[in-house]
Amino acid sequence: YTSKKPQMAALHTVIERELQQVALKRLYLEENGKRYGRLIGESMEMKHVYEQISRLAQTGFSALINGESGTGKELVAHEIHNRSDRAGEPFVAVDSGAVPSGLFESELFGHERGAFTGATGRHRGRMELVGAGTLFLDEIANLPLEAQAKLLRVLEERLYYRLGGEEPLPLKARLIVATNRKLEQEVTAGRFRQDLYYRLAGIQIDLPPLRERRKDIALIAGYFLQKFRGEGSANIHGFSTAALRVLEAYHWPGNVRELRNVVEQSMIYAHGPLIEEHDIHLRPLSSPNAGLFMDLLHRPYDQAKEALTTQFKAEYLRALLLRHQGNITAAARESGIARSSLHRMLAELGLRGC
Repeated sequence: YTSKKPQMAALHTVIERELQQVALKRLYLEENGKRYGRLIGESMEMKHVYEQISRLAQTGFSALINGESGTGKELVAHEIHNRSDRAGEPFVAVDSGAVPSGLFESELFGHERGAFTGATGRHRGRMELVGAGTLFLDEIANLPLEAQAKLLRVLEERLYYRLGGEEPLPLKARLIVATNRKLEQEVTAGRFRQDLYYRLAGIQIDLPPLRERRKDIALIAGYFLQKFRGEGSANIHGFSTAALRVLEAYHWPGNVRELRNVVEQSMIYAHGPLIEEHDIHLRPLSSPNAGLFMDLLHRPYDQAKEALTTQFKAEYLRALLLRHQGNITAAARESGIARSSLHRMLAELGLRGC
């Protein structure tokens, strides 16, 4: 017969340690939120983004934000606006891909009564409504070439006209644009104007995908957990170590947006106080490395080969560590890699074992 008291004491210790980690993460998120709003991360990649935001906010220059879907490009634009001297002015966002090509000029510049069939009155466009604030054009690569030409003319002259209007209106707003495509490739393919690209690409912020900043995954998951706890799941306080390993090993093709959905769904399955490994349901809709392979096709062969090899090593070792719960000795035994070599490879890739 074995007493259950020691087991309960051990369980209490584990839960207490996990809750302490949750408290530390909550403190970090509160402090980080005072500085960078809803942008979360302490990785070197995100620290570089924060530095760029701080510098850019002090200028009035236009900016181009590059990043995959779901990485938080609009949040970056918001932070630039909120830290600038335009913070008291409007922030207006336009999804360039959601506006029909024939209506883009009216949406952006506005129109006068009678400018076209159905124009029964004056319509103020986004450029007019934003005033001296910040105009954010998301997915700029979706703009038709004709609209690109008109946008370039406005940026160069700092003046625009409502459709059907004769009165020039000054462009007072700052323009920030974003794209999930490689604009250089769009220019080469003839889908994006080279002159507009050079006009927009003077200052760029490259937002890293979540798979390239895995150090931030636990923090971001903790942020969403705290957010959703206020919506009816107050009995869930954190993630188990095994659950965090699952989150950190996944490739996140949908980036932060996908992580948000996974955390929300996991809280439905969990019975608390911790989200466990079996509560996490991952349903990738695309190849884990589709974005990587598309990028490799446009690189020199040697660079592409090196990048692919590095990615393979990282994915292989993450899966290996996950299977052995971070145990280096067991991982080395299964893989046939010497323990010292495995330690070195993990250090080079920034992965952790135990």
